[in-house]
Amino acid sequence: MLNDDLVLVRPHADGWQASATPFWNPTQVVSAGPQTAPPALLLRLVQAPAVALHPLPPSQALAELLTVVPVVTLDRRLSQRIADIGTRLLAAVPCYRLHFLPDDSYWQAIDAYENGA
Repeated sequence: MLNDDLVLVRPHADGWQASATPFWNPTQVVSAGPQTAPPALLLRLVQAPAVALHPLPPSQALAELLTVVPVVTLDRRLSQRIADIGTRLLAAVPCYRLHFLPDDSYWQAIDAYENGA
């Protein structure tokens, strides 16, 4: 686990790299493991009455991704650059909406995705 709230995702020589940030919840246990990992999947979390994994169309995935970028700017050039980076990320890493229950049953949906089911 890199973080339970905020991670940094940036271009890397081998694709994309997700990195831990120093913004930890005081009650969270800081990982002793690696502080970076290549993202395999982007998930928009939605608490729901049933577990499901639904692919997001590129335009909707970009809109959802931009809502969680912690930088708000009125500078049109910077806004366009952020959107361009998001578009490149989404071209390389699949994005899904994960409907989940407040337990660990969502792992079944993620395992099924990883196994091609």
